[in-house]
Amino acid sequence: MDRLSRILEATHLQGSLIGMIQLSAPWHIDHEQWVGAPTHYIVEGEAVLEHEGAAPQLLSAGDLVMFPQWQKHQLRSPGAAGPPVSIREIVENNNGPPWRPGEWLEEPLIMKAGGGGARTVILSMVFSLDTAKLHPMFAAMPRLVHLSSRDIDLGPWLPSLLQFMEMEKARHEPGYAAISSRIADLIFLQILRAQALRSPGAGGFARALSDPAIGALLQALHETPGASWTLTSMARRAGLSRSTFSARFREVMDVTPAAYLRGLRMDTAAERLRTGTSVKQAFEQSGYATLYAFTTAFAARFGTTPARFRASARPRPGA
Repeated sequence: MDRLSRILEATHLQGSLIGMIQLSAPWHIDHEQWVGAPTHYIVEGEAVLEHEGAAPQLLSAGDLVMFPQWQKHQLRSPGAAGPPVSIREIVENNNGPPWRPGEWLEEPLIMKAGGGGARTVILSMVFSLDTAKLHPMFAAMPRLVHLSSRDIDLGPWLPSLLQFMEMEKARHEPGYAAISSRIADLIFLQILRAQALRSPGAGGFARALSDPAIGALLQALHETPGASWTLTSMARRAGLSRSTFSARFREVMDVTPAAYLRGLRMDTAAERLRTGTSVKQAFEQSGYATLYAFTTAFAARFGTTPARFRASARPRPGA
C-alpha cells in the first residue's frame, strides 16, 4: 500500500453533517465561527464565497471549497446586496434536526431559502475531526482548499446521493446515521486525495508528504502539542539548523512554526472542551504558561472564551 493510501486508511471522521440547500436568488448566508472543516460543493448554479483576507470568489457548478480549519465565511448569490442570514436560522426555519460536532444526524438535512430567482443547489458539509488523532499531513493543507471539477468529480455520485437523501427524508427509517457516516468518509477522503495529487512536488500537503524533516516534526507536534516546544527544540527534532528549519517550514506549510503550533494547540484544546474536559484541564494540557495567555489565544481563534465555547458545544440536559 502506498503512503498516501496508508494516510487515508487511517483517517476517520468523528461525526459530520451533510446537508443539501436549495436556493433561489437573492440569498446571502453567514457561516459563523464553529468547529470542524466546513465544505461546500456547488451542485447547480453559482455562488460567491467571501471570507476574511481574500477577495470574493465566484463558484460555479462542480466547484468544491473546504476550510480545513474553520474560518468564518459567507456564501451569497451573485449581486446579492442584503444582509446575511445565519445558517443556523435557515436550519431552524426548515425544521432541521439538531446537530453538534462529533455527532451524526439521524435524518437528512434538506433546506430551502432565497427570494425566488435564479436557482442554486449546494451540498454543504461539516467534517468533524479529532485534531489530536488526525494525521499531521492534513494540517499542511492550505487554509482554503478550492477544487474544480477537473480535480474532483463528484458528478457521477450526486444524482444518487441527492435522491437517497430525499428518499430518506420521506421514509424516516432508522439507520441513516450509519449510512451517512460512510458517505461522509468517502467524500472527505476523495477531497484529501484530490488535494494531495493536484500539485505533486508543490508546497503544502503534497510537499509535506515527501519531506521527512517536516513530516517527522509534525508527527511529534501532534503527539505532544502541550510540550514546551521552542524554535530550537523544533529545529532539533527536524534535524535542521534554526534558520534552515524556519525557512523550510514556512515554505512547506505557508505559516511560521510558532503560528502553526499555536493553531494546533487551540484546535486540540477546542476538541477537549467539546468532549467534556474542564477549562482548567484544557489550559494545563495546552502548553501555555498562564490561563490569561491561553484564554486570549483561544478567543483570537474561535471568537469566544473557552468557558463559553465549552458551554455551547456540550449537549444540554434532556436535549
